[in-house]
Amino acid sequence: MERPAPRSAAPARPTDRQQWIAILRHRRGRVLLLVASLVVAGIAASGGFEPASSLPGARHPVLVAGQTVDTGAFAVTPLRAWVADAPPGAYPKEGQRVLMLRLRVENRTGAAFAASALFAQDVVWLPDGRSNERKAQPLRRADDHTLTVQLQPGVPVVVDMAWEFDASEALRTPPTWGVYARRFVERGYLQGEGDAGWKQDAPLAKIVLEAGAPPEAG
Repeated sequence: MERPAPRSAAPARPTDRQQWIAILRHRRGRVLLLVASLVVAGIAASGGFEPASSLPGARHPVLVAGQTVDTGAFAVTPLRAWVADAPPGAYPKEGQRVLMLRLRVENRTGAAFAASALFAQDVVWLPDGRSNERKAQPLRRADDHTLTVQLQPGVPVVVDMAWEFDASEALRTPPTWGVYARRFVERGYLQGEGDAGWKQDAPLAKIVLEAGAPPEAG
């Protein structure tokens, strides 16, 4: 009667060092590591709207009323800011106030489709002046206060952006907003299966405006 063959010992799991050596010996592994390191370095370098301690002065250009910045997709000009109980044309909510920012926007993408939705993502409120960014409520036209904002290419439109905050919250003065750039990305291998389009890019500038009286107050 034959004896059963002895079980072979399970192969030893390679150490972390051995796995890294194997990756580095493989050309594709070296490429992936290089790409990953560049992505991490880019994120660390951008730092959002945080100031760069190693650089003198402000990290991003600061816009005041009447100054224009080209984001790549839009020309953006801040006009005025104010605090109110509700956006123009809307009803107030108990215990809530809104920070308003009026801007003139010109669509430079060459297409109207989804332009207002893209722009609404590109201007954010920075409650502490540098971080904790907050997205705005849906865009409103400044003339009739409706939510049907169409940004036709090459046609400047004045819009109101609103940020709701608790009435007990201390508002930093003057308020500060961040503006993101956009760039057109062609569809290709590096972009995966996504369609070509205007992708949000790095922080571009800040808007700093004193919150004055509402427009209806003169």
